[in-house]
Amino acid sequence: MASSTPWSKTAWWLSDGDEAMLVKASGRLNAHPMQRSLSRIVGVVVGCSAALTLAACGSETSPTPAASGSPSTSAAATPAVAANLAVTDEIRAELIAAGAAKRELQASDFTGLEPGRTFYAYDPATKTYWAGAELVPDENAYGAMVSSQDNGAYTIFHRSEGEDWVALDVGMAGPNSAPGNYMCPTPPPADVLALWGWPAKSCHPNGI
Repeated sequence: MASSTPWSKTAWWLSDGDEAMLVKASGRLNAHPMQRSLSRIVGVVVGCSAALTLAACGSETSPTPAASGSPSTSAAATPAVAANLAVTDEIRAELIAAGAAKRELQASDFTGLEPGRTFYAYDPATKTYWAGAELVPDENAYGAMVSSQDNGAYTIFHRSEGEDWVALDVGMAGPNSAPGNYMCPTPPPADVLALWGWPAKSCHPNGI
C-alpha cells in the first residue's frame, strides 16, 4: 500500500532547506505528529551549517608577519683615507706663526708661504692634520732670511685635533735631499705622501 505521507521523502532530500520549504512540499505537514521532530531536525541542520560557517570564517589564519628582529645587512663601511683640505687665511697664519716660533722669530718676520709649495691634509687613521710649506722671509728681516736656508728651506707641520701645530724644519732631510743628508725625522703617513705626490718617507716635495 502506498504511503499517505508524501512529505517524508521530500524532507530527507531538503536537508539544507528550511521549514517553509517543507510546508510547501506537503500541505499535511502541520497536521502530522512528525512535523515537530522534522522541524527540529531542519533547525539543527540549519543552525549547525551557520555555526560551521562562522567557525570557518573566525578560524581563518592570518599571514604570519615577517620577523622584525632579523639583523639587517648594511653596506660595508668605506675605509677612511687622507684628504686634502683648503689652505684658508686662518690656516696660513697659523702655519707662519708656528714656523716662526720654531726659529725663535716673529710671525711678522715672514710675508707668507711660497705659492705652489703649500700642502694641507687630514689623516683620519691617525686623527692628525699635516701641512708642508716654505716660509717666505721678509727681505728686511735678517734673522728670517738666514733661517730660511738649509733645513729652513722647508717646514712640515702636524697637529692632533684640538692641539697646536708642531713645526719641523726639514729642508735637508729625507731621501729626496742631497746625498749624505739625514733621513726625515717625522715623515707624514704614506697615504698623505701619496696624496701629495711626495716620495716615500720624505719630508718635502722634490726640488727643495
